[in-house]
Amino acid sequence: FFLELVGPMAEQRIKEELGKLTTVDHIRPNKLRKLICKDGGVNWTEFQASLDDMIERNEVQTRKQNGEMVILVSKNGDGASPGMNDDSKKEFRKQRKEITMEIPLAVVHHLTRKGRRKQKNIEQTCKSKLLLSGMDDAKSPKDNVTLQIINEYGAEDELTEEESKQKATKQLKAAKVLVGNMISSFREHPDRFTAKMAGGTLAEQEKAKKIRERGAKLRAEKHHQKRGVAAHGGDDVPTKKKKRRKFF
Repeated sequence: FFLELVGPMAEQRIKEELGKLTTVDHIRPNKLRKLICKDGGVNWTEFQASLDDMIERNEVQTRKQNGEMVILVSKNGDGASPGMNDDSKKEFRKQRKEITMEIPLAVVHHLTRKGRRKQKNIEQTCKSKLLLSGMDDAKSPKDNVTLQIINEYGAEDELTEEESKQKATKQLKAAKVLVGNMISSFREHPDRFTAKMAGGTLAEQEKAKKIRERGAKLRAEKHHQKRGVAAHGGDDVPTKKKKRRKFF
């Protein structure tokens, strides 16, 4: 008798939760299960059994997306039609946010060197695009270049339009902070952003030359010392032992 009551109750909860999702057109079964089972009224087994029955009766529609099944969301909670038409969803995906800032040319070179490694790292981490303009007009490392940080956002799985917008704002701010840290570092230590010439600076070349000369001198002294001991018949010179071949 209890199981007969749980089935309709679980189905009603599924319809209610699907009816609340009016800003997305689908939801993963795992996410829907967590929403329904969080208060303890329906357990996971009861939810899955009721969902399977509703899918079999065509009361809930599903589709394949990225290799997994998702549940279509309905405005009226019956699972028969998506909660957002294709045109409005396509328009939603076109929205974007951006930030424009001025950065020194030296920071631009820092971002784009070694195959734009640092630029790509920021773009991947913050899900944003970095677009540079005005580089031809900048001559010295301190001259400013325009940087646009662009984040395109849209209807993501289980995210409302407002949630997607807030996520894009956070990602833009994170990218701005990373670039801002590079600007601060350049102002404090501009020499670190200056490209080194082949072989280093004159001071570095002179230092490397002294190290090489000192090493050569030490090797020569050690060689002459060994020759002097050997000439006087000393026993301090290590003799090489001839290896004997083993025959088994």
